[in-house]
Amino acid sequence: SHTVRPGSSTDLRASSSPAVAVLPFTDPSGGADRQYIGAGFSRALGQTLCRIQGVDVIAARSTEAVAGKSKDMKTVAKMLAASHIVFGTIRTEGERLLVSVEMNKAAAGAVWSRQYDRARPDMFALQSEVALELLANMGVSLSDSQKKLITDRSPPTRNSEAYDAYLRAMSHE
Repeated sequence: SHTVRPGSSTDLRASSSPAVAVLPFTDPSGGADRQYIGAGFSRALGQTLCRIQGVDVIAARSTEAVAGKSKDMKTVAKMLAASHIVFGTIRTEGERLLVSVEMNKAAAGAVWSRQYDRARPDMFALQSEVALELLANMGVSLSDSQKKLITDRSPPTRNSEAYDAYLRAMSHE
């Protein structure tokens, strides 16, 4: 089964299931007033990954607590007892959404990265696309019904202002 669990350096991993920590995505422009977009996106991405049986997702509060404490992803992975660390940047330019995602394997370092340029109203679909690519690069085989759990979800809204409010709320859960 899938679990959301707090990360702890004392957790011992007896399972071969991936334990994924999705760190809050940052806005490279440094605008503190826009950081909620990355925090909301990363929380929603973690919730999407959590839908898949056999994938453990480290609780968002745990990942947020260690975010920024170390630039060394092996250290972050150890702090969170995670096998995989996902992090990235997200920024908006008008109605465009520019996202860079990287996944590190605790023992091997960077194993996957990709940049996305999408229309802002497509952010919800982008979360599904990123989740599918992350799972594939973790070696998680998905059944058709599992893929549907990720892709057959309706966005909370198509209105970009309403979605902006949704992300603000997600970043404060």
